[in-house]
Amino acid sequence: DACPHYYFGSPKMKLAIKDRIFIDPVIFYVEDMPIFIFPFGLFFPNKTGRQSGLIIPSFYFSKNRGVVFQDFGFYWAASDYWDTQVKFDLFSKGGYLVKNTTRWALRNVYNGSYNIQYGRTRFNPDEQYQKNWSLQLNHNHIFTPYERMDVNVNFASRDFNRNTQTDYQYRVQQNITSNASYSKSFDNGTNLSVSFQRDQNLINETYSQVIPLNFSVPNFTPFKKAISPTQRSWYSF
Repeated sequence: DACPHYYFGSPKMKLAIKDRIFIDPVIFYVEDMPIFIFPFGLFFPNKTGRQSGLIIPSFYFSKNRGVVFQDFGFYWAASDYWDTQVKFDLFSKGGYLVKNTTRWALRNVYNGSYNIQYGRTRFNPDEQYQKNWSLQLNHNHIFTPYERMDVNVNFASRDFNRNTQTDYQYRVQQNITSNASYSKSFDNGTNLSVSFQRDQNLINETYSQVIPLNFSVPNFTPFKKAISPTQRSWYSF
């Protein structure tokens, strides 16, 4: 197999089986040449399953953004019900981006996540830096068998995709949408539902939104018994 173009190494490493890997110091190499060094010791989990620890970044060169370190950060398995991670993207010519993703779940009751991104970035070194941000929130909650809420919202600053994304499909995306709904059924057969729908244009910062409200009642036929063909009606002769 071909040798990798870059890798992390260290003259001192210690392995604790089923515990941790200790490294001091960590050196970043490109084509076997040391580029920079982390002047402090680090450790990485060496256990199976869900574990807190550092997230190792990917590394590449970009014509417009220079040297790119992507997704360097830390993951925290806070409990069996939620976890979070903070990651950083660093561009030698294009600024930085901070990202936080948090997830939560309680079986058969609710689950969801949010993703927040913020930074000063530019896709072309001839352009000015811009502040960019985005928020994505998803939450599904079953309160009772007859009541639930579903949320899927997406907000972003102007040109967020164009200044942060490398995938062409996302860079040319012009609109993002948000949806949320709440519904409840009552014992008498009536149903209530409220929803939120929003469409945002990322180019000119315009948006449209509606909040429909629906309330339905079951069919009610007060004269059903009176017109029954098998029984005499009060108006029959």
